[in-house]
Amino acid sequence: MKHTISTAVLLALVFTCQVHAESASAPGQITALDQAGKTVLMADDVLPPVPGTAFFQAVNSGKAFQRIWVEGWKTRAQIFSWQVSAPTAGAYAVELVSSGVTEVVVDGGKHPLQSSIKAEGWEGWNRARLGAVQLKAGANTLTLQLPKDQATGGKVRSLELIPVAARAAYQKRVDALRSDTTWMREGKYGVMLQYGGWGYPAQGDKKLFEQVVQEFDVEKFAKQVDEDMGAKWVIWSITWRGSHFPMPLKSVDSIVPGHTTRRDLAADLAAALKKRGIKLMFYYHPGHEDPTWWAANWGPDASTARGDKARFLKNWQAVIAEIGNRYGDDLAGWFFDDGALYSPAGFEVLTKVAKSGSSNRLVSYNSWILPTFTDFQDVHMGEMFTNANPADMDACGIYQSGPLKGNQAHCMVTVNSEGWGVWQPNTSIPLRMSAGQAIALVKRGAARGEVVSLNFDMYEDGTITPETLEMFRQVKKAIRLLPPVSEGKPATVSGEWPGGYGADKAVDGDPGTFWAFAKGDTAAWLEVDLGKPMNMSRAVICEGVTAPRVPLVSKFTIEAQQADGSWKAVANGTDIGAERTLTFQPAAARKFRLHVLESKDAKGTSPVVTEFQIFAK
Repeated sequence: MKHTISTAVLLALVFTCQVHAESASAPGQITALDQAGKTVLMADDVLPPVPGTAFFQAVNSGKAFQRIWVEGWKTRAQIFSWQVSAPTAGAYAVELVSSGVTEVVVDGGKHPLQSSIKAEGWEGWNRARLGAVQLKAGANTLTLQLPKDQATGGKVRSLELIPVAARAAYQKRVDALRSDTTWMREGKYGVMLQYGGWGYPAQGDKKLFEQVVQEFDVEKFAKQVDEDMGAKWVIWSITWRGSHFPMPLKSVDSIVPGHTTRRDLAADLAAALKKRGIKLMFYYHPGHEDPTWWAANWGPDASTARGDKARFLKNWQAVIAEIGNRYGDDLAGWFFDDGALYSPAGFEVLTKVAKSGSSNRLVSYNSWILPTFTDFQDVHMGEMFTNANPADMDACGIYQSGPLKGNQAHCMVTVNSEGWGVWQPNTSIPLRMSAGQAIALVKRGAARGEVVSLNFDMYEDGTITPETLEMFRQVKKAIRLLPPVSEGKPATVSGEWPGGYGADKAVDGDPGTFWAFAKGDTAAWLEVDLGKPMNMSRAVICEGVTAPRVPLVSKFTIEAQQADGSWKAVANGTDIGAERTLTFQPAAARKFRLHVLESKDAKGTSPVVTEFQIFAK
């Protein structure tokens, strides 16, 4: 189904976003509750501000209308109060987005609601369903209070209400708008990159963005993504540290001329990737790194006040709809960064716009460490989120509970610099994630349905460092090609630390388990039985070095058992560290072993090996 958005409809949608579900009033004004969807009451909407609290915003923005949370909430005297107008009398379900708060009282003037809260999400953030309050038709005062003082200050972002009678219909609309994420789970991992007008070459000054776009070799890039990286999707940043779009767009030209290119690089990229069975998704930054674009979208008060949000939403919808309708099903998803700038908003409308041209398109709004801002999205952005709780997910990786409920579990991490891209001159691109770490992350995710996007850096001319490509080749081999022959095979050891740290833990494919040497041993061996003689030529060893552990192995050999029962070294080395890969002349044997000859003083602990993997020729 295609979503075609006309200019007239866009204007109507903008108005709807201001008064519809999930919207809030200006501070101190009366908020009209919505009969069909959620109404979001922001903690910073109360006037005067709650004594003793402080408003927090992300330090990298500096925009007063990036609404994050209020903190320092710890006494009964600190009362949040909102004026709300209910269309009809009745029960309204209440949800609270908070952290560091264990119990609250919500009072709508009749039958106060007291509820306990448990910490569930990242840094304790949760979207807690508290129950329901009774409101009368017309004006109401709604208060949020602690039942007793607490020692540490809690944080609160919003109180959210929906008529109990409307809840089922609301969930039906949520379910109807969500898209199937099966293809992501089947693909297991993809790649992401920030590449645009902010980029630089390895050395020297950058070129004009128009020239960069004209010269970019999409076939070479697509080939590397396919043959070297083995990725099943690409998340391409069409904006990030600037808002110059790599495509011609009438909507953008009408906002700020000169922020587009003649070549439709996105269309060429989509076509090149599609031939190789790789899906293309876009990352979109709202633009506060580009002063000209920012002012044009938020108005003259963009840097000092909340800005003209209606203008921002109108322009956003025009741009997103034009892009979506142009690329149709060739655009598989949107990842909208800085969701706190959108929220509160009419996300149901925004998500329909984001799916213009393809009802199958995935949508995500980055909520950082917070619970999702809206139910009307498909995928958790997952920026640096590597600690998803499997207990919250079903077998398909969809959160069934917790602050991310309903979303596809997704992890987005950097393999190169922590800066997420090349945006300064003469920038080196080091690896900050080993192949073993990336493989472990993808494998762990695949086991529970969580998908992974590995973000890499690329220079202005499309150059990817050899070290980065080699790392991805190893990931591809481990994930796309045959697994290690040794995985799951019978294993024995010379000795082990008691309590479940035996030989099987080093051949189970799980980097979170390990074989630990017997107490006091500085030399030890682990033997794996492949079941029959096989030609092996590569081994990967991972030593447990996650803090507080440190590398201890200082000398080892890899040995193949001969026909007469003796052992012959096929490879040897000194330190193992986090991961060590060794290739050797093909050796035919049924049994192989890791023989640690020396290890450093462990000071009461034992050396550990998380994985010993043997690969066929």
